[in-house]
Formats: sequence, C-alpha cells, structure tokens
Amino acid sequence: MSEAATARALAALGAGVFLLAGVLGLVPGATTHYGDLRVAGHSHAQLLGVFRVSILLNLVHLLLGVTAIFSTRATALASLALWLLGVLAAGAWLSLDTADNWLHFVLGIGLLGLAAIAGRETLRAAATA
Repeated sequence: MSEAATARALAALGAGVFLLAGVLGLVPGATTHYGDLRVAGHSHAQLLGVFRVSILLNLVHLLLGVTAIFSTRATALASLALWLLGVLAAGAWLSLDTADNWLHFVLGIGLLGLAAIAGRETLRAAATA
C-alpha cells in the first residue's frame, strides 16, 4: 500500500471518528446524563462518560465527518479551530471541556499530517508522470 493510500485510509478513519462521535452523542446510553443534553451552552451530557457534548457539538462533529470524506485538510483545520475555541473558553456555547479540547487537537494535528503525506505523494506522482 502506498504512502498516499495509507494516508487516505487513515483520513477515512478520522472521518469515521467524527461521524461516530456525532451519532453516539445523540444516543442515550452512549451519552451519560442524556437528560441534561442541551442544544447549546453548558451541558452535563457526556459521550462515553468522558467528552462533554451538546446537540450543536454533535451536529458539528457530523459536519466534520462528512467534510473529512472530501477534504482531510479542511477537517483538520476545523478540528484545530474547535480546539482553539475550547482553549480560549470561547466554545462555551458548544459545551467544550478539556477532554474535548485534547481530542480535537490530536485529531486536527493527525489529520493535518495525513493531508500533508497524501499531498506530497500526489505531487511526487504528478512530477513523474
């Protein structure tokens, strides 16, 4: 498997993580304190008992998952923007917490790296064609 194919497969996995988080964040059982799930703002609902979620954040995760299918780089930047919102405490309306911030940071950096690998491989293929 080429480097670009591996990067694309891992980017698809990243898309799957966002899609799964968005869906499971709306499912009682997968989301603890489901009765406390709010549309936006401070929510006590937590995905898997760790990651604070709101309906708005779940919708953002679903959107990022769909976007990741088409553009890994755009999704990476959006994930890093979510991280920055959380770090600057500007993401209160999304109900972001420390666990969310770390997850968005790690996914953003990872997806950005995968986009760079896939892009480098595409450039190399174009140069040899």
